[in-house]
Parts: sequence; C-alpha cells; structure tokens
Amino acid sequence: MRCPYCDKRIPRDSVLCPLCGFAVWGLDPPEGVPTGGGRSTATTRSPGFLWYVAMALLASALLSATVVLGLFALEHGLDVRRARASELGQEYYRRGVAHLEEGNYLLALAEFKEAVRLDPHNSEAREQLGILQELLGEEVVSSAGVSPEAALDLYGEAWSLHAQGQWSETIVRLEELRGLDPAYRQVEVEEMLLDSYHRQSMLLLDQGELEKALSLLDRALELGDEDPQASEIRYSLSLYLSGLSQWGVDWERAVEAFQVLYEVNPSFLDAELRLHDALLRLGDLYHAEGAWCMAESQYAKAVRVMPSEAASDKRDEARDLCVRAIVEATPTADPSVVVTETITVTVTPVAPPSEGGFVGEFLGHSEADDTEMRIRVCVVSLAGQGVPGAGVEISAQGWRSDPRATDAEGCCEFAGLTEELEFTVELTDLPSIPVQVVTRWGTETLVNFVER
Repeated sequence: MRCPYCDKRIPRDSVLCPLCGFAVWGLDPPEGVPTGGGRSTATTRSPGFLWYVAMALLASALLSATVVLGLFALEHGLDVRRARASELGQEYYRRGVAHLEEGNYLLALAEFKEAVRLDPHNSEAREQLGILQELLGEEVVSSAGVSPEAALDLYGEAWSLHAQGQWSETIVRLEELRGLDPAYRQVEVEEMLLDSYHRQSMLLLDQGELEKALSLLDRALELGDEDPQASEIRYSLSLYLSGLSQWGVDWERAVEAFQVLYEVNPSFLDAELRLHDALLRLGDLYHAEGAWCMAESQYAKAVRVMPSEAASDKRDEARDLCVRAIVEATPTADPSVVVTETITVTVTPVAPPSEGGFVGEFLGHSEADDTEMRIRVCVVSLAGQGVPGAGVEISAQGWRSDPRATDAEGCCEFAGLTEELEFTVELTDLPSIPVQVVTRWGTETLVNFVER
C-alpha cells in the first residue's frame, strides 16, 4: 500500500503516513493526486496540521481511557476493602457465636459489636447484638469491654503518640481505652497515663495554663499517684491559685496563701515576688486606715522577703507615724519637745530622767505566719525616738527568757513561741511598768514601752 499523497510505501493497516502524516484510513488515492515522486502544487492540505490533529485525538482517547481505568481501580479498591471488612466482621461474628455457646455473654457481646462496626450490613451479627443487649441490660452493656483487637489498636496508638511526646493525645487515647476496658494492660496503661499527666501538666504550667495543669495533677492523684515531687507541685500550685483568687479582693488571705507557699517552695513560679507585693498592698491598706504600727509590721515583712527601696521607705515612714501616734496618745508627753538630732547606736541604753520611767502598752496583734507566734517590743523615749540597747525579757508560768537588747531603731523580737499563753513583758535595765499580753497563733503581738 502506498500513501496517496507522497506515494511512499506504507503498511496496509496504517492510519497515518509515517512520513508526511496524511490520514490514509479508508481512503483510495483521490483523482489528480500524483502517484510518482514529488508533491502536487495544486493541493492546499497541510500535512503538519493533520498530524497534530491526529495526535490530539489520540491523546484525548488515551486520557479518557486512563480516567475510566482509574475510576475502575478506585471502585475496585473500595470493593476489596469492603470485602475485607466483611470477612473480618464475619470472623468476629463466628467468635461471638462460639462465646455465646460457651455461656461467655460479655465476650460474645464485644465480638458482635466489633462485627457490626466492621460490617453494618451483617444482619445476623446485628440480630445477635440486639438480643444480647436486651438480655444483659443497659448497665451491663455499657460496662462491657471491647474486643482484644480493638483494645490493641487503641493501646498501639497511645504508645506511638507517647513516644512522639504528644502527651495530650496520649491521654485521650488511654482514657478512652480505660473507659472501654479498665482491665486491659492495667499496669502499663496507668504508668503511661501517669507519665503523660505529669509531662502535660508541666507543659501547661510553663504556658501559664495553671487551672488545667492542676486538673491533670488532680486526675493523677485520683489514679493513685505516689510521686512525692508531683504531690509537692500540686500542693504548691493549689496555694498559688488560692493566693491569686484573693488578689485584689482580700489582701490578708492573699498574704496567708503566698506566705505558706513561700515557706514550702519559695522558688515556685514568682512566689517570692507575689508575697512581697501582697505584703506591701496589705501594709498600704493598714496605712490608709491609720493603723501605722500594723502597716509598719507588713512593710518590715516585705523587706525580709525581698529587700527593696520602696518597701524600706514605706516601713520607715510607717514606723515614724507609729511612734508619733504613740507619743501623741500619751497624756504626759511634752508636745513642746522637738527632735533636733538622731540618736546613734550604742550598747548603753538612754536613761530616762530620774523622776520618769517607761510604761508598757499592748498595741494589738498583727498578722503573721500560721505556724508561729511572736512578740515584738519597741522602746520609745520621751522625744519620740527609739531607744537602742535597752534590755527586754518576757516570762510566763515560771519560765523566763534571756534578756534581749533593742536594735538601732529601739525594737527587738521574741520568735519561736510554742504556746498561747499570757506573757509578762518588762525592761531589765530601765525603770518601767511591765505589761501582760496574750499570744495567738499566726500573729505578732505588738508591745511598746513609752517614756513618761
């Protein structure tokens, strides 16, 4: 067979001429087309154009065939998966029937559930599941375990997530598994769950999600967590949140919570700064009420927790106001006295005039740590200045303390008292009238000896 256009020999069953691209299917050489070499000048057909058209048609046909084959393969794959699921469902159904014949109704129930899940069209499995559910009752059905294969899948997912450090997702899988079958690998599940609780709670703690972190630690405790470090963190976090809940609402309660936290775990979050600021705010509250001595006590505690210029200035101002108020409240004080110089520190106390003396006065109780009692004593001269180096002692029920000397500001403190008693407070080397006070847990008893 020859091409009717270029007269080249081509296979008989050809569709296109391999040389010029002329479409030769079903055509006889048209009249006027040369049968010898050379191309007729009379023709207007472009062989290149025809070749491209033919190639486009061929490509379109191939694409259509590919799409059809792809759809067929997809449907075939779905059919294979459905068939596999149906086979597995039938296997679970047969296991359920075997358990049913042996009288193991709970195991049969779990197998029938899995059979229906895999193949919802398995009418036999659905029928047996309905019969067992009605027979066993809702309470038993809801507590029945899952099949070993389903439990293994959940456990495997949890193990993989735990290995990847995805603590939150691990918790979800393990809690789901425990809800379905609490007895499945109980030791391994609880160990992995506790570890995930701890790690996720620490992550939430770093992110500032304090309530969520506490919730996870509580759940770990409910699970029987015996880790002392986790218990300490949970206790510290509960104290911190307790203090925050009272922040700006009740400064006394805020101080109480952060004071305990500071004693238990001072490095927990910003416990030190929180206690310092809460003490300042409480001192400001007393200051605004005109309770200068109480304010001075809170400011002094703030300085002890975290020395700061602001707290020191507030403490000194409140102390001056406290001493001034005491002097003004003393009828025999001479209002014409003007302080012109500061008394320097010395171990020798300033002696009062021969006709005078110091009178002890109980000023009240100041908030302190819940775990201790203290007595704070200040000695104030007629000029309103603190008397340094004055000896002070306390006694109760035949017991007497060692004398203590007042500091440069004229004050000293008796801490570490262990019983709520009535104490006698007196000066040892200055003429004075003692005062009796009763101590209370969680308070600092304030006493002044004022010269008259």
